[in-house]
This record gives sequence, structure tokens and C-alpha cells, in this order.
Amino acid sequence: MAEVNGHVRSLVTAGRLAAARTMVDTVTVTRPSRGALNTTTGQHATTSTTVYTGPARIRRATSSDATAGERELQRSRPTLALPVGETGAADLRHGDVVTVSASLNPDLVGRTFTVSSLEVGTTATAHRYVVEEVSA
Repeated sequence: MAEVNGHVRSLVTAGRLAAARTMVDTVTVTRPSRGALNTTTGQHATTSTTVYTGPARIRRATSSDATAGERELQRSRPTLALPVGETGAADLRHGDVVTVSASLNPDLVGRTFTVSSLEVGTTATAHRYVVEEVSA
């Protein structure tokens, strides 16, 4: 069993290195939080903390149409991959905001996504998150 585990471990390590080489986008992930109450407006300020900045890969996944009132929306659910071992890459939570700051695909630069769930696996080669972009 130890020999099999060692072989699997070396395959996963090689897979992680290969996956990291495909992460040619750069993202910043922030975590919004409720700030102090403005007593004049009665509204809470929104603050955010940077959780991760670094390499990533955005992969298109499923999309669906939705209606909000009389407005038609298209919702896409791409997958965000972050390298294993990068500080903060494993710490994303539902609701975190992902902003693409650099990409080989110029259409991705400046786009913002929200983390909706985490994909987990025993032999995962990357930290993968399902993210959502809603556009009118």
C-alpha cells in the first residue's frame, strides 16, 4: 500500500505542477464585510480584505438564463483554479469577490466573479471554486 500511495503522491505532485503552468491569469480575491454604521444615512459601510492575489485560471463552464422581475439575465458559472501551496489559495469562501487583473484573454480583464462553492477531491491538482458572473 505504501508503494501505491507513493506512486499516487508523485502523480498528484506532477499534476499540480502541470496545472500551475496553465494558470496564466492574475486575480485578486477580496472578502467583503459589513463596516461601521453611518448614523447620518443609516447605512453600513462595506469594507473588504484581500484574501489572495496571484496566478489563476478561469475556465468557462455552464450558463443559464434567468429572469429577475422583467429583466432577462444570463448567469455563467465558470470554474476558478488556484495553485495548491499558494498563500490564501485554499482559504476562499462563499461570497468572496474575484477580480481578473491580467489574462491572455483580454475579455476577462476587469471582470468580477463571486465564489459560490468549492470543488474538493482527494487527488486535486488545484484549488477549484465555482464562481458566478451575472450580467444583464
